[in-house]
Amino acid sequence: MVALTGKDGLLHVFDRDTKEHLYTTPVTTRYNADAPLTVKGVHACPGVLGGVLWNGLAYNPKTNMLYTPAVDWCGVYKKAQEDRFVPGQIYMGGSYIDDPIENRAAG
Repeated sequence: MVALTGKDGLLHVFDRDTKEHLYTTPVTTRYNADAPLTVKGVHACPGVLGGVLWNGLAYNPKTNMLYTPAVDWCGVYKKAQEDRFVPGQIYMGGSYIDDPIENRAAG
């Protein structure tokens, strides 16, 4: 098997030989992750600083367990009032606001 994680907060497991996708399971809070963005904003998890960040997975053959670091931080994603791309300038299409630190799950 091959296991992968990412910023979406999901663990994906594949058959190493056939490349078949075997299953997906969440490793962090997922809330409104697929909701369409609005100008009023959508509270969603994982946030920009949530999900699985730099560190990769680790497997311990003695315990037969797979470990993954995950961050349980959420926030509000807002779509821009007007989609306006200016060449040479950073373009995000909106903005993001982290949840207050006291609202973040301890991990």
